[in-house]
Amino acid sequence: MATLGTDSIDVVLPAGVSSSDVAVTTGPDGSSDVVLSNPVSGLEIKATSGTTDISGSQLSKSTVTGSTTKGVAVTVNISDTVAKKLTVDFSASKKAADSVSFSGATTVKKGTIDLGKGNDSITFGSNVKFKGTTTIDLGKGGKDVVVIEANKLKKGKLEITNFGKKDKLKIGDDTFKKGDDMPNYIKLD
Repeated sequence: MATLGTDSIDVVLPAGVSSSDVAVTTGPDGSSDVVLSNPVSGLEIKATSGTTDISGSQLSKSTVTGSTTKGVAVTVNISDTVAKKLTVDFSASKKAADSVSFSGATTVKKGTIDLGKGNDSITFGSNVKFKGTTTIDLGKGGKDVVVIEANKLKKGKLEITNFGKKDKLKIGDDTFKKGDDMPNYIKLD
């Protein structure tokens, strides 16, 4: 297994995957850019600070983990890719205001997102498509926000756990809080 990285991320390449499949660079804005030129399965991305942008070909059965340093927030932007059974795990984050976004022509297939403690946010752009059920754990406490820019999900479902009284769900122009009637494609636990 080889490891690629920048000052703020480490990307562990599984067996059979090389730097010709995955490029890791520092973007002009200082972000860490992970670009997939071929479909990749089993990638491990460890983001320790700042912004990480992931784009390109299909990313399946892979994991993105956030910082474990208290107060250090991580932002992950996933765009123009197929994210199949992707796990985003910020559960070890120490009360930081972490952020995850899916944008562009991205398809989210059966993802698992754990935001951990802190005032976290997750955004699904208006062109993002869903297949199957994606699970989002907002973690205990905090004022978390889930944003779905489209007016509804055309396919797929979202299951949101730890949705507390201070959390918000925004779908298009509508805002929902705990106790509100949710659309049929949203399940709260």
